[in-house]
Amino acid sequence: MLVLGLILLLLAVALLIGFLSSGTQEVTFDSGVLDVTVNTLTIYLLGALTLLLLVAGLALLRIGTRRAGQRRKDRKELDRLKREQPATGQATTTAEAGAGSATSTRTSSETQTQPAAGDTAKDTGTGTGTTTDGSGTTRA
Repeated sequence: MLVLGLILLLLAVALLIGFLSSGTQEVTFDSGVLDVTVNTLTIYLLGALTLLLLVAGLALLRIGTRRAGQRRKDRKELDRLKREQPATGQATTTAEAGAGSATSTRTSSETQTQPAAGDTAKDTGTGTGTTTDGSGTTRA
């Protein structure tokens, strides 16, 4: 592809040089109502300008189409998220409330039965001299 691009570029430069060197010939266009006489260089430059405008128009059309498609895609995603949010928001609130009460219950029961981390306590109920460390394991 690179080689083909370079060949086409060199061909375009050769055509430009050819038209610049032979641009003195005059051509007459007869439309029946209006006769126009121009040299070949003017015809070449008008064709190049026309092609440039065509390519720029197509590029702008492509950019605009892509942006419109992206906006449409974003709008659909936003609508989908809005539809899912009320159901998800209520479920999250209910789940958080349930998890919060379970956590507080578990935390309060752990606080009552487990000593603080790093503390050791002797089990006085059995008289065996076992200690419980902060991780909940019992050692003899």
